[in-house]
Amino acid sequence: SGNGDNASQVSASAQPKIVSSGSVILENGKAAIEFDGSNDFFDAASVTTGDPKSIFISSKFTSVSASEKVIFDSITTNQSILYKGTSNAIALGFGTFTFTSYTATTDYVLYSIMHNVTNTNLGTNAFNGLRIAAVRGTASLFYNGIISEFIVYGSDESANRTDIETNINDYYNVY
Repeated sequence: SGNGDNASQVSASAQPKIVSSGSVILENGKAAIEFDGSNDFFDAASVTTGDPKSIFISSKFTSVSASEKVIFDSITTNQSILYKGTSNAIALGFGTFTFTSYTATTDYVLYSIMHNVTNTNLGTNAFNGLRIAAVRGTASLFYNGIISEFIVYGSDESANRTDIETNINDYYNVY
């Protein structure tokens, strides 16, 4: 990121893949990180944004299953989370969680999350570190799919949202 807030995984067995059989993993012709759904995840311990925060994620589930799969969470406590629930629901929360029904899909999706103090229906918790592709604490509920981009701003980017989404879509051809 240039800010020292990079996500990493020191355990080789828990690292997602960016190369498979000697070739870079691609989604729509662009490099992507592939999470296996069984033990892969990243931590960015220094990410501790309060409110407001803006998050952009381009991702694609490898398969649709009834099990929960976490796209992001805080590292140690129930602070901030985005996950796919067991019954075609996506949940988002920063202390308080909202579930939205959706049709389970393996389509490429761009998540845009604008969260600030006026959006208190989701809670106001800050990140206590950032975990990508698994739930907090002893990692579990591992994400099964690819993530092409994961951006966290510790600011309200709602005025720039359309431009950010357009930029991401123009590069990754998400939709």
